Amino acid sequence: MLGLSVEQLRADMNRLLAILFHQGVLDEQFLQLQQLQDESSPNFVSEVVTIYFHESEKLLRNLRALL
Repeated sequence: MLGLSVEQLRADMNRLLAILFHQGVLDEQFLQLQQLQDESSPNFVSEVVTIYFHESEKLLRNLRALL
């Protein structure tokens, strides 16, 4: 893990999330997604975000074709 402790990784992740919230990239919906994640689905947020980007890419491609 490149020599980083779990605490350092968590702190880095929290700083990144704070920056993304401040920039308006993330909002309350992200917090709601985080609340749905639990031990039975530890990658829930990651999976939802991946699906979102995949579907967005498809929609943008379709819009480009229509334009």
